[in-house]
Amino acid sequence: MSAWSVRAAWIFPGDRGPIADAILMGDGTTITGVLPSKRAADSIRKSAVHWPEAAIIPGLINAHTHLEFSDLECPIEPRDRFADWIRAVIRSRLSSDRDVHHAVKSGLAEVHASGSAVIGEIATTSWERDLSEEIERWTSTSGAIVHFQEVLGFNPDLVEERLRAIREDFLSQPKIPGWHPGISPHAPYSLHPDLFEGLCQLAQEYNVPVAMHLAESQAEIDLLNHQSGALVALLREMNLWQDGLFRPGSRPLDYLIRLAKLPRVLLVHGNFLSQEEIEFVARQRRMSVVYCPRTHAAMRHPDHPWKMMRAAGIPVALGTDSRASNPDLSLWKELHWLHKKHPEEQASELLGMATINGAHALGLPDFGSLSAGKRAVFSRVDLSPISLKDPEQSLFQGTIHPVKIVKGMPTLVDNVF
Repeated sequence: MSAWSVRAAWIFPGDRGPIADAILMGDGTTITGVLPSKRAADSIRKSAVHWPEAAIIPGLINAHTHLEFSDLECPIEPRDRFADWIRAVIRSRLSSDRDVHHAVKSGLAEVHASGSAVIGEIATTSWERDLSEEIERWTSTSGAIVHFQEVLGFNPDLVEERLRAIREDFLSQPKIPGWHPGISPHAPYSLHPDLFEGLCQLAQEYNVPVAMHLAESQAEIDLLNHQSGALVALLREMNLWQDGLFRPGSRPLDYLIRLAKLPRVLLVHGNFLSQEEIEFVARQRRMSVVYCPRTHAAMRHPDHPWKMMRAAGIPVALGTDSRASNPDLSLWKELHWLHKKHPEEQASELLGMATINGAHALGLPDFGSLSAGKRAVFSRVDLSPISLKDPEQSLFQGTIHPVKIVKGMPTLVDNVF
């Protein structure tokens, strides 16, 4: 290993407030410490790479993506009518001859260039074996991929077949370094209850995390509570609706109670969780929520309850979602958008949602903050003169550059794909 150090105008560790004129130290790919430069030894100060007009931040953690849509040039419409948007997404999948591998590679490049080191990817196809070189390049340059294999299906006769496929073709396969398997029971409106239960049992058996879209839309709540509404109409249109599949008065809490028994759970969106359900989630140490700010806004939902969740003690992570609902895959732009909408928030607080909270949500303790013993995965943010004086108010206006340790030196790597 070789020791290195880099000095910057500001360092945002991710798990605490920013440190002015600080030095990040490491040995090989491991961080050994962060401290104000005035407390560092003269030899460290003199040998450090110096970025006097920049900040250093942890590698971002994009906790929710669907990379298979990364070839889309613009989002699928209409995003403000959820059931119609789902209908359009299905139509897009069925009508186009899309190259999923090309889309995933394109998505990995875009996510990396915008400063993300870790992704929580929900995939409908198992592309990891065919793209093992790209995964190796990602994990050696960035950090890790948590691959949640998505499962859908209402046919009770196919439940055992679906579960067998997940067990044999996904969970039992040899692991790839830096690649972590998980399961994604898609959503209440797309899963037979027996399939949901079987997937929960597999997650317990293999000790893998689960990501599930839950309380995403009012239409989902209507389906669960009253077995009516736009999603029921869509399922009838597709000849998938089964009377009696959901009991009257069902709600997201029914799913939360079962999910709470699993090793780790990432609730995707949670837009319409009730106060009671938020309080329930807050009591679960292994349960988190991921909020996708620009997708949420485009869907024209009521304001997301992320502040209420944060106040209750829920770790709220951030994600971009996919290009089917978002114009790009930049978590940095999500942060800029969120800070612009909530200028009362400190940049370091929002950054924590995109770093340490994401690491907790995905179960990756080696990432998420610039702390001794963690992976040396970080980015440089070029700051304007105004940002240099007050980065808590304008950090996200800066330009982000991923960094890799190359031959013992912190090196900018904007494009590795």
